[in-house]
Amino acid sequence: MWPVDNRQKVTTLFMKTNFLENQPGEIKVIYIYRYMSLLLTSLFYLIGTPSVPIIFKIGVIFLLYLSAKIMMGFYIKLHKNVFIMKVLVLLESSGIILLLFPSGGISSPFIWYALNPVLVAANYLNTIFCWLTLTLYLVSATAISINFINHYNQSIIEMTKENAHLVLVFVLITLAVQLLSNLCKKLHEQSHHLVIQKRELLKANDALQQLNGSLEESMEHIMDLYQAVEIFTNQNNRQNLFQVFADYTEKLTKTNLAFFCGLPYSKYREIITVSNDKSINNEKLQIKKAIQEYGDSFKHTAYPMEFIINAQRYSLIKVKSSTNRYGLIGIQLEDETQLNGLRLRQLYFLANLCTVILERLELEEIEEQLMLVEEQNRIANEIHDNVSQRLFSITYAIHALNGKWQSISNDRLKVQLEHIRQSANEAMQDLRASIYRLSSRKRGEKSLHKTINTYLNSLANLNGITVDFEIKGEEELIPNPVKKAFFRLIREATGNAVRHGRCKEIQVEIHVEKGKIVLMVRDDGKGFNFSALQQTQHSGLGIGNMKNLVEAFGGEFQLYSQLGNGTKIHITIPTNRGSIEEEGGLAI
Repeated sequence: MWPVDNRQKVTTLFMKTNFLENQPGEIKVIYIYRYMSLLLTSLFYLIGTPSVPIIFKIGVIFLLYLSAKIMMGFYIKLHKNVFIMKVLVLLESSGIILLLFPSGGISSPFIWYALNPVLVAANYLNTIFCWLTLTLYLVSATAISINFINHYNQSIIEMTKENAHLVLVFVLITLAVQLLSNLCKKLHEQSHHLVIQKRELLKANDALQQLNGSLEESMEHIMDLYQAVEIFTNQNNRQNLFQVFADYTEKLTKTNLAFFCGLPYSKYREIITVSNDKSINNEKLQIKKAIQEYGDSFKHTAYPMEFIINAQRYSLIKVKSSTNRYGLIGIQLEDETQLNGLRLRQLYFLANLCTVILERLELEEIEEQLMLVEEQNRIANEIHDNVSQRLFSITYAIHALNGKWQSISNDRLKVQLEHIRQSANEAMQDLRASIYRLSSRKRGEKSLHKTINTYLNSLANLNGITVDFEIKGEEELIPNPVKKAFFRLIREATGNAVRHGRCKEIQVEIHVEKGKIVLMVRDDGKGFNFSALQQTQHSGLGIGNMKNLVEAFGGEFQLYSQLGNGTKIHITIPTNRGSIEEEGGLAI
């Protein structure tokens, strides 16, 4: 290892080497020219005329080096102060002029070193001062040469002619330096503007990325909300639907708590749901009581309102259409600035979205009722036109035969009874045909198998994978709501397996057993760490909705997955629950 002193010397040398990297371009040029010109002019001074002792020359060079180092330090530190820079340039020019006395006047090799103050003036001072500095130097050098070092008694004109080329070179160099300096200043200004613009663009880009991230996150939540709403579309229990509203309001607005509460004068007045069920019953009652107290105010305002419960601020907005008032969506405010423009727009958006969803659900209910009435009318007309007419004919024929059966022969009686039997058979056939047209179970059709199989075949063909599907047991024992739920669960599970799992093979099985129905979906995809995902409280798009749908039927949802080993979903739904209602199911 090196001694400490040597390491310090190396560190100091390295710092000096990197010194110019942090300096402006003009400082670098002045710095390099100063020491290069000092080196070359000193070398020529040592080996050239005038003939003076070498010790004297070394002393001159040493003093010049010290002055160069001192002046360069001043220039670097004080280059922004114009007045001080003028004083420093004049001082250095005077010192170089004095140096011409012992070194040969205008023939001195240090005449090239004299360009250093001119170069500084060209970069940091105005044009006039720069040319005055050059003029002062040339006039002084000529005067020293004529008065003190004029060995041939030349006149001023003769000496000027003899050194005209030198003067021209100085003038051209100064002109070139000034032009380059102006160009460098413009480039520096443009570079500075570009740096500022780049910084602003980077800030704008960061802001856009943050906004884009927020928008993507919001879009994911909205898609998730839409899927969750689709799950509870045809369930009569609106409690689950309003729970979804509260949960996704919290996610979108990024607040600690959100809730949905029915208005006192609406048909949902008994419902109140809190996001992720964070609130205990006492707090729910307090929120509901406060809303009841403010009930009259909500009738006449469409703007967000605020109220305080136990020193905690809440902001809420009405969910309403032009004809109905459904309820209120509210969020908990942590500080005065939390209800900003973005969050306010999110509240308006969620309120409008909930309104559209509830209106759609009501329209679907009305549509189902109208379809039911229309089907009832169609069945009634069909029975009236066919079965009823034949039954009337049979009744009339039996009545007529009852009045005259004693007066007709046995053969005639047999013919009449045969006609009645044929009419009864035809009526029975018409009634059976109507029943079979209405009931897929009577026709022996496995509609659930057909619907799911069609979807899975389409999925397999579009994505180039293999899908195996099987139903074990009696399909007709599966209630219609469960059929609809299974179709949605299979669609979500297989879609995730293709999109995220990159699988090549999927197996779907439905087992209809005594007291329960089991759905299993397996894939050979890349899998994922489900345990780690649960710990982050972010189970992914769709998984939470699948679990909610299964729990709505009192079922059990299990998911098994490991990286590289695919994913398996196991769902069990009991069939002996009174909550699984036939009405409202998907007629598959």
